[in-house]
Amino acid sequence: MTTITVCDPPMCCATGVCGAEADQRPVRFAADLDGFKTQGVAVRRISLSQAPMALIEEPQIAALMARSDGDALPVVMLDGRIVAEARYPRRDKLARLAGIDAAPAPQAKSGCGCGPSSAQTAAATGAPTAKTCC
Repeated sequence: MTTITVCDPPMCCATGVCGAEADQRPVRFAADLDGFKTQGVAVRRISLSQAPMALIEEPQIAALMARSDGDALPVVMLDGRIVAEARYPRRDKLARLAGIDAAPAPQAKSGCGCGPSSAQTAAATGAPTAKTCC
């Protein structure tokens, strides 16, 4: 089984979709990873803000962090080898490296579970309120 490990820079959540000016690159990348999961790819995400020790326990990441003073994040590894640093690779490139179909990823959600829209949706549908991250 192919494994993609993503070492994220400090963010409030995995998508980085918090605040008024959300960067769409992490949003697209999260949607791409969801699409890869449906093809049997294992995805592991490690966030510097939520699990700093897990990054240090990855020898390649620890060495890279030491050399770059942390500026190399995000780092994407494919089956234990670094395939991208300081950026999220495009879906087609990562799919090609992983040997999987680069079919379009599912639509990204507009938020990370934060804010009034998720609470309003949960109240309207009777669903439990999503965990907030910011």
